[in-house]
Amino acid sequence: MKIPLGVNKKIKSLRDKGFFYLLSAMLLGQGISFTQRILLGRWLTREDFGRYSLIVESNIFFTTLITLALPMAMIRFGLKEKRLDFFFAGAVRIFLFYSILLITIYFALRQEFQFFNDQTTQNLVDLAVLCSPFLAIFNYTVAYLSAQKRIAERAVITLLQRVTSFLFIVGGCWLAFFSGAVTGFYSSLVAFGLVLGIRYRKMIIRRISGFPYGKLIEFSFWSSLSIVSINLSFFIILNFSERILDDLSLISQLSIAFTFTIIAKIFFASVNDLLFPYFMEKETRSDLLQLVIKVLILFLILSAVILLISYGIIPFVISFLLGEKYLAAIPIFKLAVVGEILVGFSLMFEIILEVFGAVKFKAVAMGLNLLVLLLILRPLIVNYGVYGAIYSFLIFALLRAILNLIGSSYCLFSFSKFHSY
Repeated sequence: MKIPLGVNKKIKSLRDKGFFYLLSAMLLGQGISFTQRILLGRWLTREDFGRYSLIVESNIFFTTLITLALPMAMIRFGLKEKRLDFFFAGAVRIFLFYSILLITIYFALRQEFQFFNDQTTQNLVDLAVLCSPFLAIFNYTVAYLSAQKRIAERAVITLLQRVTSFLFIVGGCWLAFFSGAVTGFYSSLVAFGLVLGIRYRKMIIRRISGFPYGKLIEFSFWSSLSIVSINLSFFIILNFSERILDDLSLISQLSIAFTFTIIAKIFFASVNDLLFPYFMEKETRSDLLQLVIKVLILFLILSAVILLISYGIIPFVISFLLGEKYLAAIPIFKLAVVGEILVGFSLMFEIILEVFGAVKFKAVAMGLNLLVLLLILRPLIVNYGVYGAIYSFLIFALLRAILNLIGSSYCLFSFSKFHSY
């Protein structure tokens, strides 16, 4: 079958821009991360796997706090003023200040109380917080390379980061089980962060006299509130579950259940990552609305496929890969994947809000959503155990989708101007 000339040119254009390198790297990277979680689930006890999951999620959350939306602000101002290297260097300096400030605040709070019941977990989370700046460097570098359209280089770095993590963590677990896995986790963060710092040191240490620190921080403020709220939600669910249930084996079941929701994350994330430029290029409200309807139909089809696989195939996969140790995670997974589907729809609505510049609404909506989560989480966990944590996630995901649907609908049908930012 002959490929039409127009399609052939588009494929060649995507290949020349490195799109397929990035897509391959993302898929392979997700596969490596998934394999890593499965191996750790098999080799570690349920208690140790639950403890390891809390350490990793704490590191990711704290990395989010010191990253915020600065990479997006860096890209916006850097491209607008055609001084991306200048804004990259300035954003990294702000990040270093945030790192010192937030780490100091964290350890000041630690003098007063513990964030986790398990003392071993708490001590290891303290180390994870100290390592978070090294992961944040990776986030800034990837954003910079994306803005520079150095897609192939970004793909290589992304894949190397996943491979390094896999070798250090899985290798450490194979040698010394839990202690080896944790040591490998810290080592991979520090090693790869240092490599990136050395690789891009000239851009980081360049002179930036007259840098508009206030403008960059102000622009990123509202988006940062949304990002923190989104990432804080899962951390809060795990933290409350550990403190209330006081059973790390239940945390491991919860973690395994969310590990397998990768099937929904890959489908929706791959589509949502491509939507923003297509939404932005629409010049009329009707054109944008037609595209939104097409995407909604696509998402409904994807949801049906995901549910079919999740309920018909994944339970057998969990049983085959992990044995009887994690059979209790199967019904938890079936609920969690519904929540991830709702999150997938919500992400699309959030992109529409960003197209219209409604970042304040997005931030307020996520803040309200987080407040509801905080109010319902404890009573649901107390009354329903680990299922209470999943019910809380489902309510959080549903409310997030509803609020963002309301906001995006208002933007689409009520704004006097199409691009109102």
